[in-house]
Order: sequence, then C-alpha cells, then structure tokens
Amino acid sequence: MTGPKPVAGPQLARQTSWASAIRLKDAGGQLADTVFYAIVLFCALAILAVVGLVLYGARARRAQAQRSNGFLGKIKTMFAGA
Repeated sequence: MTGPKPVAGPQLARQTSWASAIRLKDAGGQLADTVFYAIVLFCALAILAVVGLVLYGARARRAQAQRSNGFLGKIKTMFAGA
C-alpha cells in the first residue's frame, strides 16, 4: 500500500482550532440548538418590550391630553361636576 498514512487522533486534535474542537465535541447539535433557542427567546422578549413601550406611551399621552394644566384648567375641573 503506497498511499498516505492516516493521521493519529491526538495529532489531529492538536491541529484543530477551538471552533472545530467545539463542533467535534458537540456532534449532535445540542450547542447550536441551545444558542438558537436563546437568540429566539431574546428577540421575542425584545419585541414584547417594544410593544409594551408603545402601549405605555400611548396611554401616557392620552392621560396627559385628558389632564388640564394651569389655573383655568383647575377651575374648569372644580366646576365640571356641578
């Protein structure tokens, strides 16, 4: 047999990069699934936070419009029930 000889395991492990080593240890894809799940969860929470801020801003703006400011506004609210 005159072809190239196979490389032994420890020599191969020393020559691989850290990313390749992680891929070799995690052949089942568990790490990739966990990272993907974390990214999806982060995006979902970010979207919920943005929606919450928009709703809070709309509610605060509406409450401010209903509130009257200044001296005349206070007078109007005092006699509004009468």
